Parts: sequence; C-alpha cells; structure tokens
Amino acid sequence: MDLQRSAGNAAVCRMLDSRAALPVQRMPGEDTGEPEASASSRSATVISGHGRFGDNQRLPRNPDNPRSRALKATFTVPEGIELIVYAPPGAWLENEVAKLVESGEPPTADNLELVGPNNKRKPMPDGFPKTYTAGQEVINYKLMPLEAKHLAEGATSVEGGTLRDKVADLAEAHRAQGDGEAPLTVHYACCGVGSSSIPEIERLFEHRNYTVMLRTTSPSPSPEPEKPAKRRKK
Repeated sequence: MDLQRSAGNAAVCRMLDSRAALPVQRMPGEDTGEPEASASSRSATVISGHGRFGDNQRLPRNPDNPRSRALKATFTVPEGIELIVYAPPGAWLENEVAKLVESGEPPTADNLELVGPNNKRKPMPDGFPKTYTAGQEVINYKLMPLEAKHLAEGATSVEGGTLRDKVADLAEAHRAQGDGEAPLTVHYACCGVGSSSIPEIERLFEHRNYTVMLRTTSPSPSPEPEKPAKRRKK
C-alpha cells in the first residue's frame, strides 16, 4: 500500500484546475493564458505531499519573544484563510484519499475510516476532516515532497518548509489579489504523523499507527446478533 511517507525538504502544492469541483486559486503573476477569473471563483487550493511534525517545528508561545524557551507545536491560522485537515494528529494519509482532494473531490467523514494495526478499523474522530478558521491553532507540520507517481494528475511540486510558512504565503497572496472578504480555503492533504520529546506535545499525536483510508465498511457498526432466549429449566 503506497502511503505518503517520502522524505525531503519541499512541499507539493496543487492549484486546482478550473474543471475541478473546487474553484481555482492563482498565485500573483502567474500567466495561465486564460482570462482572469472573478474573485468568487478563486477561493481554494491544495497542499499535497508528506507532513511530519518534529521538535524542530516547535514555535515560541509568545511571537513577540522569539527567543523564549516556552515553545508550542501549533501556529495561528491567519485572517483570510480556512484550513481543512484530513489526517488527525498521528495518522498517515492514504494516497488515494489525497488524490481525491487534489482532484477537487474531497471526501467527507462518511467516506473515510481509520485503519490501524491488525486491520483494526474505526470511524474518523469527531470533526475530521476538520476545518480551522482564522484565530484557531493548527500543528506546524514540516512539508516534504512525494514523487509525481503518487500525486493526482496535474499536481506540481513547489518549494516549502512548514505548514505555517506555506499558509502565511497563501494568505499574503490572497490579500494581494484583493479577493474581498471571502476566505481562501486551503486543503491540507498530507499526513499528520509526528513525535516530540515534550510529553505535552507528544500526547497530541493520539492516532499514531493509524491510516486515513477510503471506507470499505459500513458507516454504522454492525449490530450484534441477538442472543437466543434462555430456556427455563423444569
């Protein structure tokens, strides 16, 4: 099973094409040879590849004091962005799930399940895929590339570093385009694996050893068979 487990120093970011179910978000200065779309149609993009958190991705709790030793695992979603995360903390993301997101057909929780050791299956945790809006905290994953064969058709690789930096760049580009009050939707179609030497952060990755996969079982647990009525002894 091909999972998003490559290593490297860049991110894979796919701008959805205009035929996809989600609208196009173009970066400033990009010449596509097509007429400029309206602001309402430039509202979504996908970050694809591999994501992993480590202690090097920790951030100062107080942004005004970057040298502080008080560190955290998360960053604050900036204004103008809503970020959709498909893999809960600790979980891998199956390539087939990521490809649906990249193709503009993002699956819902009813289409997904977590698969763990010994093929143990359980529903997605409450709220996932989860949408984070401006002001909410999201884990600052390191972004790394996948080979083209693991991506949906048309996906391209861009330079990257961390999810915080990529989201900040997208927010700045969105503001520069003057897209008004409508937020840019960023689909984070990457793994949520991670670890830390700090117990408080380590506990965030509670879905370790599980993979987000397309559902093959019923969304509702199978009912237990009825127990036969006990015979009364004479």
